[in-house]
Amino acid sequence: MTTPTVSVDRDDLPDGGSGHFALTVKAMKKLKPDIMIECLTSDFRGDLNAVTTLVHSWLDVFAHNIETVKRLQ
Repeated sequence: MTTPTVSVDRDDLPDGGSGHFALTVKAMKKLKPDIMIECLTSDFRGDLNAVTTLVHSWLDVFAHNIETVKRLQ
């Protein structure tokens, strides 16, 4: 079972909030190394550096909602 972490857009931050996510994941893993963590993030406005920051934080599941128009659902 994973512990989900859900995000709102943080377009006000240069990294879209990825640094905050990464620090939170690392802190949780330090306190409980066997915990499984899932992050449901924004799209970081396509910033691959922000994605990389989170990927290297030891999270277990990196998720993102994909929105689409009704006719494609």
